[in-house]
Amino acid sequence: MQQVSGFYEMFDVAKIVLLAQAEMSINPTFAFRIAPACWNVMDPNTMDPNTMNTANYQSMDSERKGVSIHLTGPVLIVLGTLVAASFWGAYLFSKTEKPAPPAETTNVAAAFIPFPTPDAGPWGKLEGLYFNIERPDSFLTIADPFTEKARWVFEKQSHAEVEALFDRAGLSPIQKASLFNPAGYKETADGVEISPDHRLLLELSTGAREIIYPVLGRSALNTRHQSPFCFLERWLVDRFQTDGLAPATIEAAKKLLYQQGNVVCFSDLPALFEIVTAPQERKAVLKALSRSPSLLVTLHVNSETKLNGIINYWSRGWHAKDRGAFLRSLSQTQKGGSVDIIHLLPPFARERLNTFPFPQLGSNNDKPNCYWTALNFAQAEQDPALTRRDKALEKLQANYYPITDKPAFGDVICLLDSKGEIFHMANYIAANIVFTKNGYHHHNPWILMTMEDMLAYYPSYQPCTTFTFRRKDQPPAASK
Repeated sequence: MQQVSGFYEMFDVAKIVLLAQAEMSINPTFAFRIAPACWNVMDPNTMDPNTMNTANYQSMDSERKGVSIHLTGPVLIVLGTLVAASFWGAYLFSKTEKPAPPAETTNVAAAFIPFPTPDAGPWGKLEGLYFNIERPDSFLTIADPFTEKARWVFEKQSHAEVEALFDRAGLSPIQKASLFNPAGYKETADGVEISPDHRLLLELSTGAREIIYPVLGRSALNTRHQSPFCFLERWLVDRFQTDGLAPATIEAAKKLLYQQGNVVCFSDLPALFEIVTAPQERKAVLKALSRSPSLLVTLHVNSETKLNGIINYWSRGWHAKDRGAFLRSLSQTQKGGSVDIIHLLPPFARERLNTFPFPQLGSNNDKPNCYWTALNFAQAEQDPALTRRDKALEKLQANYYPITDKPAFGDVICLLDSKGEIFHMANYIAANIVFTKNGYHHHNPWILMTMEDMLAYYPSYQPCTTFTFRRKDQPPAASK
């Protein structure tokens, strides 16, 4: 008998089992032994390629840490033949032109997607992955205004203006007659209010939604249209890949989608729930619509990393001594180490990243939104008044100043419409990544996303500009 160790380098488990079965049919005394506790250690699917060498495995205790197989002479001949055939086959395969894999739309739900970051800047070497987060099941059982009866409010508009809008949207005479039916139509001091029939909403064309819904979205009285479920078009493929959704439900939901700029929107949950009546499937619909891609970002340091600049960048005003000691210790580990940047964020952001706010009653002006998030980013105690836009602007003017150089950690990124009014705020993190809450609703989580994705996220009703503000007590940003 001859002992062979470490030959997972040459064979997979299937070949070993086949050889063992063949040999046992000839020689009942054949011994095939694998240490169960180390199966994963020796499994080629889990081995570290950097440590795959025969010397390492030969030095292991063959009874406790590896594979020990006793083979007879005939099997060794078969093994040698297989080795030669394997290498010859691999050589021929490497010379064969391989077809390109089929193009496929990104599916975030199926796997993590590598996120390319720029070359290391003052923030250090970052690596990132996209992943999906969903609303907790307990949040899906709470009454939601998105499930109430549909209502359209054309604020400060006359009957003639609304009718002209419907004409531009290409509504048929039958559809207009349904919308102007006295049973669901009234003119008020605020304008025109319509309660559209859910069947009409289900048959409304995509083009009609794309003309009518932006007008509705200008008024805070139209919650579903001002804060619809939004997602980037490239994430559409995985949006409805949720257990519990019937194919007919998915088909109906897709017909209710409409596009605004670079984002796909959904506002007609009440109409969809006319079709979907089972409570569990309704929960599955809410879970699918509220799914949000976020970024998991890590910072890598090692003994060769120039730490002073990186520590200064991540310590701008927050616990400098803790950041420095932590990163220096991490860099001295063997081959260095990586840390999720959530550990480098101020407590406010660290506690909320990749979470959803608790549902709450009351005015939309009192709910956590982008203003409250961006201006409380570095605060030890949160100011609840910052949910209100006027208070947020007062805070911005009193404690921040506009900058023209590149943004740095903690700076406030403001999106302004054509009138110069701020409609969104976020915090710059690093490498063009921002910390943001895109909307006040509890289906909008706190996430990390790229600046490009954030700009694309907001429907392009009109062009917008970007300004950066920095706290007056913040030290200047260090250059690379």
